[in-house]
Amino acid sequence: MTTKIFIPDSNIATFVCPQCGRSRDTDVSKYIKIDKEIRVRCRCKCGHSYDVLLERRKLYRKQVDLTGEFTHFVQEKPVAKGFMRVIDISRSGLKLELNGGLNQNIDIGHVFLVKFRLDDKARTLINGKVEIKTIHKNYIGTEFCSPDQYAKLLGFYLLS
Repeated sequence: MTTKIFIPDSNIATFVCPQCGRSRDTDVSKYIKIDKEIRVRCRCKCGHSYDVLLERRKLYRKQVDLTGEFTHFVQEKPVAKGFMRVIDISRSGLKLELNGGLNQNIDIGHVFLVKFRLDDKARTLINGKVEIKTIHKNYIGTEFCSPDQYAKLLGFYLLS
């Protein structure tokens, strides 16, 4: 099994051996600018070898499968509506897949109004604006326009 380690602002990551629990701090700044997945094979003093995935994201992302609706805005005017699937979620944004595929009029910087319910006990409604930050194949990476609005709520959700 591969362990995931988030790279902190200090660029000093703590590697913990899953076998004996021994930890080691290592400068990982040389990996920050690499534009692909970073997997490292570690060998502990106890002799155990293990794989680590270095995660450059600032915030934890939770894999989900939630359905909802979106309205696509261009220059503050609604241009399209449809259904979407939320693939993953963090305190700062969402990864979306649109039903019917991507429209060629969607571009980085455009804004969506999204509406969906979390799969928590309360079926919490998320209804807010997100800005498109990335487009990759059929997926759209977005960032909440008002992240503070959902920070506390999503913090609890992501821990569950």
